Parts: sequence; C-alpha cells; structure tokens
Amino acid sequence: MKCFFQYALLILLFVACDSHRPDGWYHLSDNGIPSFRPIAEVNDFKEVRLDSMARGDGEMIYYIAGCLTEDATVDFYDATCKVIGKQIAFVFEDSVICAPQVNQGIESGNFGISINDARLAYRIWGALKKTIATIQNIGIE
Repeated sequence: MKCFFQYALLILLFVACDSHRPDGWYHLSDNGIPSFRPIAEVNDFKEVRLDSMARGDGEMIYYIAGCLTEDATVDFYDATCKVIGKQIAFVFEDSVICAPQVNQGIESGNFGISINDARLAYRIWGALKKTIATIQNIGIE
C-alpha cells in the first residue's frame, strides 16, 4: 500500500511539473526563460501573414506579421507597457523563436516574428493559420 501512494505521488508530481507552454507571446526573464503565463496565446491571434526579404548579404529573412483580437489587444498593450526596455518572447512548440525588445507599449495589437529558417517559418505560419481557422470556424486555403 505504501508503494501505491509513493507511485501516485510521483505521477502527480510529473503531471504538476509539466512545463509545456501554449504557443504565443511571453514575458522573458533576465536569464532568458519565458514566463509560464502567456501575454497572448495563439487563440488570441486574429490573423497572420508570411513575407520574406533578402538581407544585404543575400540571406533570406522570413517574417510572420500578425494581429491580435480586440480583447487580446488591450491586455497585450498593458503587458507590454510593463516591460518597456525588456524582451518578450514568441514561443512555438516550447522553443523561443524570437525575443524582441519592447520599446513602447504595443497598442495596435500588431506583432512580427522574424525567422531565418524557411522551413521553420512555413511550419509556424501553417500551424498558426490552422489554429486561427479552427477558432474562427473557417476553412483554410
């Protein structure tokens, strides 16, 4: 019986310590670790677009431009006002993809994600579009 409780406690600890973060924007600590609570999750995204451009050295940069829903925009503005001069992070599949510095509160709800890897950019964009379409109950092209 004692072993049963030990195993039950161990399983409970593993479940409670699950550090999976939903995809989205997070505060970034001074040591580079995203907070556990997101500023804005993908469920708060209204739309995303993918673009690319060549840098001066000929390398391509991929850019996912997006905007938040009206409700999420207010919370995003408040959250970004609190971290002016610090970084926030876009997390996808538990990895920090980019971590821009916040220079002022982001009032518009618009955001950008810069990525150097084409395959990763298309994978993220596709996943975001699919989630947004599911939430908005529309088909994707």
